Amino acid sequence: MSPTATPDSSSHTASQIGEPTSGGPTRRLVLPGLAAAVGLATIAAMFASGGDPILTVAPVLLVLGGLALARIPLRWSAAGFVFMLLALDISTDAGGIWSSPLAPLGDLLGGGFSGLTRTPFAGFEVVALLLFILATWRHATRDKIDGTAVPTAGVMRTCLVFVVMGCVYAMALGATNGYGLALWKARYLLHPLLFFALFQTCFQQPEDFRSLGTAVVAAAIIKALMAAWVQIVAAPALTGGRLAYATNHGDSLLFAMAVLVLVLPALVTWTRRSILRAIIFLPLPLWGMLLNNRRLVWAILALAIIVIFLATSWRPWKRRVLRYGLTMAPVLLLYGAVGWKNVNIGGIFTPIAKIRTMLDSKVDNSTLWRDREAWNIAATLQARSPLGIGLGGEYQEFVFNDDIAGFYPDYRGWPHNTVLGLLLLLGIPGFVIVWLPNLITLFLAFRAELFATTPVQRTAALVAIGAVVAVLALAWGDTGAHFIQYKLAAGLAMALASKLAVATGAWPAPGARDGREARRGPQVTWTR
Repeated sequence: MSPTATPDSSSHTASQIGEPTSGGPTRRLVLPGLAAAVGLATIAAMFASGGDPILTVAPVLLVLGGLALARIPLRWSAAGFVFMLLALDISTDAGGIWSSPLAPLGDLLGGGFSGLTRTPFAGFEVVALLLFILATWRHATRDKIDGTAVPTAGVMRTCLVFVVMGCVYAMALGATNGYGLALWKARYLLHPLLFFALFQTCFQQPEDFRSLGTAVVAAAIIKALMAAWVQIVAAPALTGGRLAYATNHGDSLLFAMAVLVLVLPALVTWTRRSILRAIIFLPLPLWGMLLNNRRLVWAILALAIIVIFLATSWRPWKRRVLRYGLTMAPVLLLYGAVGWKNVNIGGIFTPIAKIRTMLDSKVDNSTLWRDREAWNIAATLQARSPLGIGLGGEYQEFVFNDDIAGFYPDYRGWPHNTVLGLLLLLGIPGFVIVWLPNLITLFLAFRAELFATTPVQRTAALVAIGAVVAVLALAWGDTGAHFIQYKLAAGLAMALASKLAVATGAWPAPGARDGREARRGPQVTWTR
């Protein structure tokens, strides 16, 4: 007897052999329609750009990128986004004499669309908005692709609300004093908050931030290779010698953070894998530091290491460092003495020589210029109100200084010493409020390092501390938030410290009545 087919079984069989089901025609129309739209957009871009190859393939790349973003976890998308921001050069790097074929994309992401579409939006702001929209959609549809999130410390969210209020205060103060709102300066101050919000949304657990470490190291290696090409090949061919700088000043922070990301795991975990990884990849970021010839990078790295060593809890890795340091003390003292005495010696003595030029204005005109700038800012602050002059204001030159408006028109409105500049523009109340996230981040990171139970947790806390120190050093030594590297490092440190503090029990999770209840909650599982 042959079996009798039931309606359910016949329907199941039909779907298996490919017969149309409800919605099938709609799905069959989606791909051809999408392909046709992309084709038309590609043709339009080709004619509009005059055949520019990058702009011609832009519609295809945008569609492929959108499809990829929809199918992969947000942490991968955010890590790739950070990698592009850090690895791509811009047209003003290398003194503008050379740039890679991808520099227009770097300009678009870092500088914005203003030169292309006359809209005052930076490219990274648009990409961040798209990632926020995708995160909102996944939350609304309860998509589990990104995993379970560790809460962010509530104190950081509260702190950022005060930062916005501080920016509003500074803009209103500037408008009252007749300087205008200076929206571009407010955007600089708010960009780290944007990246904090992005990172704490895309990276659900502290361990997810390890992909950012990979992105930072990879970008530093690429920038080091670019610097080598500029200094060894391009610059000699175009100018007959090397350039004063190979990339931009923000890469000082990139190279220093790459070194910390490689060195700290080797020190804390002391495993063969972490040590071998540091030995293999560390030479290129160090080479990039030498080729880029920025003295601030050595100060950033030295300050980060000193703060991490002195201000964190006593651990086995510190004993190792102290033991080897005492053993090598005579050699280190001789090394420091030679580099300090001979500021132009170069080579392996470059770090010490560069640091001396930053501290002694008698041997470096740039240091003298910055000392005069600091004096003028202090004199202006003394002559004006301690409540600040507003974001649109500028410092007065009570002491003559060289005019650098030819290559930096805003040098008095956004000084090289950003710390003193913001103290003048925001006043004491505004400065304390706007600077508060750095202090809160350090507090949470120090607490997380103290409460950490695994080497990976401890390493992540040390990286967050190093990032804050690097940001503060760049703000003191140069224009700080002018650079995308500054904004990324500040947002990264805030998000990582906030999640790590909750994950380790160093800070209560939102809704917990005290720290003990937070520590009894779900904990992140860490692996080496």
